[in-house]
Amino acid sequence: MSDATTIVVITHDPSPFQVEYFDSISRRTKLHAVYLHASHPTRKFIQPRHETLFLDQINDAEERLIHLIDHAEFVVFSDYQSPMVRRAMGRREAAGQAWSFWGERLGYHGLGWLGRASRYVLMRSLRRSRAPIWAMGSWAVNSYEREFGLERRYFNVPYCSNLRRFSDAGEQRNLSETFRFLYSGSLIHRKGVDLLSHAFRRLATRLQSVSLAVTGRGPLRAEMETILMPVSDRVKFLPDVDWYGLPAQYAQAHVLCAPSRYDGWGMVIPEGLASGLPVISTNRVGAALDLVQPGSNGWIVPADNEEAIYQAMLEAATMDSLKWRGMSQYARTVIEKYDLQAGTDRFLHAVADSLSQC
Repeated sequence: MSDATTIVVITHDPSPFQVEYFDSISRRTKLHAVYLHASHPTRKFIQPRHETLFLDQINDAEERLIHLIDHAEFVVFSDYQSPMVRRAMGRREAAGQAWSFWGERLGYHGLGWLGRASRYVLMRSLRRSRAPIWAMGSWAVNSYEREFGLERRYFNVPYCSNLRRFSDAGEQRNLSETFRFLYSGSLIHRKGVDLLSHAFRRLATRLQSVSLAVTGRGPLRAEMETILMPVSDRVKFLPDVDWYGLPAQYAQAHVLCAPSRYDGWGMVIPEGLASGLPVISTNRVGAALDLVQPGSNGWIVPADNEEAIYQAMLEAATMDSLKWRGMSQYARTVIEKYDLQAGTDRFLHAVADSLSQC
């Protein structure tokens, strides 16, 4: 693959870590990112520096999309729900031009056989082809291999971000006297914030020297406040922390909590580890399964289990400082393989290898 290779990536919306990632890739090759939506109600965004097209902001969206994919040397589809994108995928497949599908683990909605039946129809262009599949993490790779078989190439290409800014902030750590847990993300049911709220209320009732900081927005904010009312003096909601202010918040915490019922990848995991935070997460979070080693840099508990979250938080809050420092130091080793530069290299190698199979 040459530096002049033209790549088009079609994805959902410009989340901050995607923008950082695509900006980095665009400095190495010609990248045009096509976003289905220009915004998302529970996320904040940063301005892209790469070439972009926001399909929900133009009248001739499908014509512009077709023009881009027809003139690209390689196309990466990271969506199959949109009829427009499915038509574009079918067009690329019928033309025999190089492309791949890039996605998180299958089964996001937990629909079982009904979900598989739906995907069988919606992803028929991918089934008909031998296009390579890029999966975000080993958990995702395994799910695609089970559903699509082994007669095609699979690549492990998780999202990456500028973890150095989290690592640098963590080195200037400014810890409070209380043992501080941090949650960073959308305040929605899938993220398990209701379970976290119940678990922290129990913990704070038992231990006086703990606190919880919550960054993010979402519809469960009011429910969380109600649950946490008895210990509200030790809870701080920080909904307006912008992308650039996150590392400073991580640097004030002791442990990151990511109790999702389901997360195909979960960029918050490498961010927390890079900050030197041991992580409490679940067995339904892709990044946790790849990066968290229980007892060394965090805890992995069963998803949708308040008791397990509580027990992990209790163990974290009562460990001695020597144990915490050892886990914190080990957590930082993640940035070597998941920082922005390593992720950019992984993306471009996947493009080159995919093109070589065509």
